[in-house]
Amino acid sequence: MELENMLAVAEWLNQNGYHTKKWVPKSGEIRGGKAFQKSSIQRILTNPVYIGKITHQSQNKVYAGRHKPIVPKSVWEAVQDTVRRRITNPYAFSHYQTHKTILSGKLYDDQGQIFRLTSSKKKGKKFLYYYNGVGGHYLPVEQLDSFVLKTLKMTDFYDLEPLADRNSLTDIQMQQWIEKVICQSVDKTHYLSIFLNEKQIRTDSGACPRISGQAEERILHTEKLDGTLYVRNTFIVDNVSSLKLQNGTARNILTVRQLNESLVRGLSRGWQLKRLLEKGKTMRECEGASGMNKRTFTRYLNLCYLSPNLVADILEYRSPRNLTLRELMNLAEGNVDFKEQEKEWNKL
Repeated sequence: MELENMLAVAEWLNQNGYHTKKWVPKSGEIRGGKAFQKSSIQRILTNPVYIGKITHQSQNKVYAGRHKPIVPKSVWEAVQDTVRRRITNPYAFSHYQTHKTILSGKLYDDQGQIFRLTSSKKKGKKFLYYYNGVGGHYLPVEQLDSFVLKTLKMTDFYDLEPLADRNSLTDIQMQQWIEKVICQSVDKTHYLSIFLNEKQIRTDSGACPRISGQAEERILHTEKLDGTLYVRNTFIVDNVSSLKLQNGTARNILTVRQLNESLVRGLSRGWQLKRLLEKGKTMRECEGASGMNKRTFTRYLNLCYLSPNLVADILEYRSPRNLTLRELMNLAEGNVDFKEQEKEWNKL
């Protein structure tokens, strides 16, 4: 409350000899004990556990805890007001604006709140996110920018320039078409409305090489709102789709089909881990070979004991719409009886 700046708090802590929590797991490798970052300060300041509450991450809900608060609620709420004020301040994230992104300054939620740029580091690599405030969404910049450009490439602009070969256009040209993007979130689905500069599209398309005959069919179609051209698309964020499952590439933003494919990869990963155990390896050896901790290893292993009917539905793309890998793991972890699993499945 005195400094009113999370980065300044992190610097003060580091200068005074404080560090993040340090512990030694069973593997013997020392974890934590590092300098504070702005992101770690933000997680602490916005965590309601200090006022006697518990956050259910997968449900994104807050419940009353059984423990006593150690921070007065009035102080905690005052801090949240300060954090929100900093986030809505256009200069608060100015040191991130040097990054060149497709949607910087153009991405809003359905309440008119602009998404700012923030970042985190993991194993020395920096990850950028679009962020719309306390309790809001973190959307990975690289994946969302790529998704928006892919959406434009899938969009039918036949009425504007019927015979333009738009495959010759660069990403930089298509970026100039975007005036504003609104992201509306309902449950797990994010609805993206991309508002476009119709004049720029006509100009660029008019300069494209001509194609003979029928133009390539595009699966998305444009609409107009108050005379402004826009196109809509949807995506899901699945934070359990790990780097290993994605062959070393982080792809958290998925379409419905890609989300189902992540379930198939999850099943495959579970059976790979089961074979490690069947070869006579100990749990510790399996954890080391897979690069997973015991908790994650067990959750994947549970997928091997799903009802055959559920597995068949997943492989044949009949799974409940927008079912995430995390939810599938929760179902497998909570039920061992096939009939109970199928009953929960039908509820989804």
